[in-house]
Amino acid sequence: MNNLFIKKNVIITLTMCCLLGCSKNTSTAETESKNESVKSFNSSKVFENKGAIVPPEKITPDINWRDINGDFFQNNKVNYPNYSLSTFFESFLDPPKTSNRYLVKKYVEKFSNLNENQIIVTGDFVACNENIPFIISDNTYLNFSNNLAINFLRKSLSPELTSKGEFESTHDYENRMRLMLEKSKDNLQNYDKNLLSAALNISACDEVGVISNYSYDADAQILTLHNLSNYQRPNEINIKVKISPTEAEEYSHNSRIAHIFTLTKDNKLRFDGILFIKRLSTNQETSIKMSKMFVPIEYKQRSLLDKDVEKNIYSIEDKPFLNVLENLRKDFQLGLVTYQSPESLLQEANNKKP
Repeated sequence: MNNLFIKKNVIITLTMCCLLGCSKNTSTAETESKNESVKSFNSSKVFENKGAIVPPEKITPDINWRDINGDFFQNNKVNYPNYSLSTFFESFLDPPKTSNRYLVKKYVEKFSNLNENQIIVTGDFVACNENIPFIISDNTYLNFSNNLAINFLRKSLSPELTSKGEFESTHDYENRMRLMLEKSKDNLQNYDKNLLSAALNISACDEVGVISNYSYDADAQILTLHNLSNYQRPNEINIKVKISPTEAEEYSHNSRIAHIFTLTKDNKLRFDGILFIKRLSTNQETSIKMSKMFVPIEYKQRSLLDKDVEKNIYSIEDKPFLNVLENLRKDFQLGLVTYQSPESLLQEANNKKP
């Protein structure tokens, strides 16, 4: 039995071939060698950062994530991060200085009034074909982000375990596998606020921030924002905020909205509110103007999902709006407690087969 994660109420076990993704042509000795290498992995890397959402010693290698591909998604209809999303982490954590992402990060750090535990989510325009709609009427989006972050860390510890060479002894092959796994320990990172921020942004398309249209009640000082994004599946959001006429005029057009979350001390994610981001361009430079944070007085959402199409519901107009503030006010538990591993997902799919 291979204990990948053991935590209260969470035990995940796998067969040897499921763990290693071995093929029919892989020799028994080679498979067992790979299996023993993965089982014996024990990270000894020490982190000074005490804010880890998952302790580094709980992160183990994974070589199953890549098996969850397009065919798997089509056959099982699950919301789960695609393996290719892992490639976006480096560019998000250290973006090119000419990119929109860099501008947002630069001005968030310099001008926003966010505290050190808050995270700004604007979405990511690069990964729009791989991520999911910003569904926050339940925990779909948050589960997706948490799974992505942990899978990224597990992937970083998972070197390509190549096949045994024709002229390579079993002893030499085992040593080579062991050295590759030992070297991969240097890639281990903390699952902290920075990595969580990357996962939250990579998991949602930046269309979530577009203000499709708006209306303003100057007497009540209520600004109603409407967002309708149509990538993959239609997703519609209505938000009402209390805002002064001056601020409403400033940010109601040519602006985008960002969602603000707080990472609590007990590793839960709490929704705080929204702010407006406005890009300003001159001949010399491009800058960003940011508003203060506003707490919505109303937040409604409706989404057209795969399961709706299966029920012959083809128009988002046929779906009711859900008041998502109630769900947003419930802190979401991050980490292994809510993590769904690739192994468990593959096993669940196998169990459903006739």
